[in-house]
Amino acid sequence: MAILIGGSPSTGSSMLRRVLDRHSQIFCGSETSIFAKEALYTDWNHNKNKLLSRSYFGLVNAGWHHYRSIDIEPEYALSKAELKKVILKSETFPSFSNNFYRDALEKSGKTIWAEKTPSNAFTLKLFLDNFPDSKVIHITRDPLDCIASLVNRGMDVYNATCVYMLNTLKALEVYNNKNAYLIKYEDLTSNPEQTLHDLMQFLGLTYEAAMLLPDEKPTGVTFMKGWQYKETEAIKNQSVGRFKILNPVNQQQILDGLLNIKCRINGKQKSIRDI
Repeated sequence: MAILIGGSPSTGSSMLRRVLDRHSQIFCGSETSIFAKEALYTDWNHNKNKLLSRSYFGLVNAGWHHYRSIDIEPEYALSKAELKKVILKSETFPSFSNNFYRDALEKSGKTIWAEKTPSNAFTLKLFLDNFPDSKVIHITRDPLDCIASLVNRGMDVYNATCVYMLNTLKALEVYNNKNAYLIKYEDLTSNPEQTLHDLMQFLGLTYEAAMLLPDEKPTGVTFMKGWQYKETEAIKNQSVGRFKILNPVNQQQILDGLLNIKCRINGKQKSIRDI
């Protein structure tokens, strides 16, 4: 089984990936941006050689913010030279993924890989269509709090509103798929044990108490500007209600943005209020 996680930035996806990585069977490392590249699903052999390029001709993440290339942290146990060999010898995107995760799974003693990148919100359906025996998780959060968190991280109100709306709307395309699961940040932070019990049942796995224990030797990014606490610590809920502590000017800008920014992509939801 393979698991893909997507949603708007600042919905708690980084915290969720660490919680999943603490499970004895799941390896969920730092985000790579690999699975947010639409071109890899539609024509792997034509586009695979562009995967490592950061030039204008490199592959970009789907969605509002276009990020080129990928990021591979040491926890993946794969050098750049080794990665190039894996890309060249893989004839399909799923076979590449199995080859890519082989060493990390072997090193960690786990059997299931999962990947979190917010822009995966745009490729959840493609992932389900192309990867047999796969599951996807959409993590979402109250729009006012999420946008306020993005603003607190340095994003302007317009971009924060657009990225929340587009990522959330695209991820909702798989809402009724039996292999897709919606998890709310507020549920995860207020009742983490029950929320994770339910998530593990969806994945066909057993809940483990260790999933809620803080990381002793964390890898990857552990803290970013604007976060209320480190994601490697025990789950807390002080980020619920983030909008209420934002300054009044930014609060009003966000409220105006919710009313004025409309979505033109297909779907019955055209605004954040609709979503």
